[in-house]
Amino acid sequence: MPIQYSDIELKRGCLKGKADFQRALVMQYSEQLYATSFRYVKDEDDAKDIMQEAFISIFKSMHQYDPEKGRLISWMSKILVNLAIKHYHRSKEKVSYNEYFENASSDTALALHNLEASHLYDLITELDDPYGMVFNLSVVEGYSHKEIATKLNIQPSSSRSILTRAKAMLRDRITDLKKKKIWI
Repeated sequence: MPIQYSDIELKRGCLKGKADFQRALVMQYSEQLYATSFRYVKDEDDAKDIMQEAFISIFKSMHQYDPEKGRLISWMSKILVNLAIKHYHRSKEKVSYNEYFENASSDTALALHNLEASHLYDLITELDDPYGMVFNLSVVEGYSHKEIATKLNIQPSSSRSILTRAKAMLRDRITDLKKKKIWI
């Protein structure tokens, strides 16, 4: 089993260019970063590419990581999410999303109550963009609608509408699964 280093040890070792610390960083965090990447791009090859790009960026900017401000994985995840958003902008078609929105009821939490985390994760990864992107940024990463709007070049009201629709889509899918007695 590989040695587990603390965040501070990893930072110091990587800043000194020590390959064993760089390797340890990748080994300790690649699984989590890949999972985060896959939540955004839903394509294994793209998720791997974004994760690799993130590690390159992480090694280049390691001097900016401040252990007093949070955990290393949180800092690295922000770098990866920003890269996933850049990928999204490069690959998305320019369309107006407003025409697709409709209000959904706010009982999504009730619909999700008995669902196992792994099943919910599967449902979230099935959401098409922009729904999956906004859902992940808002619910999983904790960004505000204003921050999401800035990152995705949309209005905050569009971010709220997209999130509402994503929740409705998840709720509808869960309801279908309940009717079919799958998972629940």
